Amino acid sequence: MSRKALDFEESRKVSAELIERVADLQWEVGEYEDRIEKLESLLDSILICLNTHENGESQHSLHTIFAAIVHDIHLFRLEDRLTQFANS
Repeated sequence: MSRKALDFEESRKVSAELIERVADLQWEVGEYEDRIEKLESLLDSILICLNTHENGESQHSLHTIFAAIVHDIHLFRLEDRLTQFANS
């Protein structure tokens, strides 16, 4: 009888650990989805800037556009929690 009680207790511990791990993974997936959306937005703005310049619709030089793109990439890296975590 006492062995059954121990088995039940161990299975509850394992279940709690699995539930916690699933919750951690769900949070991590959400972080990656958010990061992908931000990267897609960054790429969209880069493409818009380059297309505008290519079509002659921009009043800015290519040097200024590249400087703005580099600035936006640096800003993304500063704000990105996953990049900060990887660099620490």
